Amino acid sequence: MTTFFQKTGGLDAAQQPSLITPDNFAVRAAQLRARLDDYPLMLIAAPASIGCLLVILFWDVLAHRTLLAWLGVMAATQAVELFVWWQAQHGTQTFTQVRLWHRRLGMMVLVAGLVWGAAGVLLFTPHNLAYQFLLTSIELGVVCGSVMVHPLHLISWRWSLGLVVLPLAMRHLYEFDFTHSLVALMLLMYYGYLWRGGSTWSRLLENLWQRDAEKQQLVDQLQLAKLRAETATQQKSRFLASASHDLRQPMQALTLFVEALKMQPHTPQAQPLVAQIALSVEVLGDMFNSLLELSKLDSGGVRAHFAPFELQPLMQRMQAEFSVLAQQKNLTFSLDCRAAYVLSDAELVERVLRNLLSNALRYTEQGAVSLSCEREASGVRIVIRDTGIGIAPEHLAHIFEEYYQAENAHRQRSNGLGLGLAIVQRLDSLLDLHLQVKSVAGQGSEFSFIVPYA
Repeated sequence: MTTFFQKTGGLDAAQQPSLITPDNFAVRAAQLRARLDDYPLMLIAAPASIGCLLVILFWDVLAHRTLLAWLGVMAATQAVELFVWWQAQHGTQTFTQVRLWHRRLGMMVLVAGLVWGAAGVLLFTPHNLAYQFLLTSIELGVVCGSVMVHPLHLISWRWSLGLVVLPLAMRHLYEFDFTHSLVALMLLMYYGYLWRGGSTWSRLLENLWQRDAEKQQLVDQLQLAKLRAETATQQKSRFLASASHDLRQPMQALTLFVEALKMQPHTPQAQPLVAQIALSVEVLGDMFNSLLELSKLDSGGVRAHFAPFELQPLMQRMQAEFSVLAQQKNLTFSLDCRAAYVLSDAELVERVLRNLLSNALRYTEQGAVSLSCEREASGVRIVIRDTGIGIAPEHLAHIFEEYYQAENAHRQRSNGLGLGLAIVQRLDSLLDLHLQVKSVAGQGSEFSFIVPYA
């Protein structure tokens, strides 16, 4: 991303305090708002109190008319500033408002600087060094405070610095003696130091403001992209979920046609072809069902209905179904589960078991698959173990991602789409099962989850 300072020629852009462009609008608006937030206290109340104290200090050495006239002008000036601030303090939202406030603040600072600059001349007491240096110290304190308070608005402190320090230096120089000339020289050096230091401080702050603005812009863009991606995913899931009924009908019809075809007499050459067609339709149906199930979960079409149920009948159904499949692969299937009542959605727990057991059988070529129940303090831990190919450590973090199959790099469709564990993860979040995985490559895997007691 091109930064603001790259667009405007580096940090030298800060040397143009009156420049407000679409590129720096966000920064300028933020600077103005930060300055206006503390306006009454930092820029009106403090100078007003200092002005009153200054008049009190000089009451016995200067004409009362001069002191009261200066104090009256300062009070009137700051009253106008306060009124303008109160009327339009929130007007920093549009480009036009920011430019207007920028000029308005410039005029306010110009008038305030003239008032305080006039104090350095009007309240200067000839032939009284003590009061001269007291006035100089107060004026320098006002200028230093202005540089510290105004750095977010560059033109403010620069005008304050020049309008206060330069007339005071000229007044000292007007005395035309060695002491006052040295004081005038020190004031000019102080002016240069403050100008340089204040400029560096202002550029640094503006750079920080711009970095924050760019970061916020990136965050907004990322959030918008994320929202669009989530919306697209939800729309896809809602479409598939709503179309599932219409899509299932052709699949069911195709399955019936294949079964009818298998019952017809075929030549020896045609029988392998019919068997392959039946196998392909079966795999396609499994993939289709997994895809629709995942879409329903993503679209919020699946709700959990928690109710007490007995765990052992479910385990026995799983044994009856998957022991037959295990025998077909010459595997041993064992069940170790005692009676227990648990609280969850029995149908969704069964889906989790089916997916995990199907995966265990699919990736186990020899040995055994076991299903067991272990009682714990919080509930019954259901454990599925196998002696299959296992999962390498670098793949463990990705096995719950959609379409990820660590041992199916060439996408053998007989192994499915890789959605089984993605479905399990969503059901785990829905039921709060605290799913855990342990696996050693080449030795087998263990999946477990906890169903709370009823």
